[in-house]
Amino acid sequence: MQITLQLEAETAHQLRYRQPPNDATRELLSAIEELHVELQPIHAGVPDHELGKYFSVEVADGETGERVRETLASCSGVEGAYLKPADELP
Repeated sequence: MQITLQLEAETAHQLRYRQPPNDATRELLSAIEELHVELQPIHAGVPDHELGKYFSVEVADGETGERVRETLASCSGVEGAYLKPADELP
């Protein structure tokens, strides 16, 4: 399952360009480390600042996903965190 994160512009910029983190970015990185997940940009290599705010995290299942989503959503550099529903056949 996948969690999509929409980050604040400054936090996303610091992560994408590996700049020194501010407090919000440090909080998010600490949460990512404690949860043992990996944060990936969704639109890597795209120079658009709006698309650059979106990142994703892969999780094993819905229960883990909801716990991870809640934790990441509470970080100050995160504007939104959404758990993608499982794919289903039509």
